Amino acid sequence: MNRLQTLSLRMKRVLTVLPAAWLLMAGVLCALPQPVQAATSSVPEMIPSTGKDFWLTYMYNFGQNNDDVDLEIFVVAMRSDAVVTITTGDGTVLASAVAVPAGSAYTLTIPTSLRDKVYNTSSDVKKKTGVHVQASSEVSVYFRNGYSSGSDYSYDNSHAISTDALGTEYMIQTYYRDMMNNEFAIVATAD
Repeated sequence: MNRLQTLSLRMKRVLTVLPAAWLLMAGVLCALPQPVQAATSSVPEMIPSTGKDFWLTYMYNFGQNNDDVDLEIFVVAMRSDAVVTITTGDGTVLASAVAVPAGSAYTLTIPTSLRDKVYNTSSDVKKKTGVHVQASSEVSVYFRNGYSSGSDYSYDNSHAISTDALGTEYMIQTYYRDMMNNEFAIVATAD
């Protein structure tokens, strides 16, 4: 007995004590067609959290001055050792052939002198502020944009999506704040 038939039987049992008008409604419900199972699942595919090639960028944070923000990249080697290289969009090397043992993380703090190459302080402008992370084996990449000055603080953390897991359609989720506009950045993986 399927779910709809079970529901119909329960309704008939309940409706036998109700007025006759309700019995007509029960008959209509019993005559409804069986639901059709979809051929494929409607559950979205999970985006892998690891890869060997990543592009990311840093958006404006609370502190306008580049000296006020801490820009960090965390590369986590999960199952095997990885050799990691990190460069800016214009090719400046931030880290070259860094060994990251399996089960550990490498943290790169972007030097203040190079922040102009990766930190976006303006909007509606095309700039080569991307950061390219390449690894010899599967890694996860996280990045942080932190600001703190006295009692003011703001930390933006993100998990990078590897280039082989990128798609063509995305939804931007934001919320309203009085002090700043909502924003997003697009990083191209090729010209």
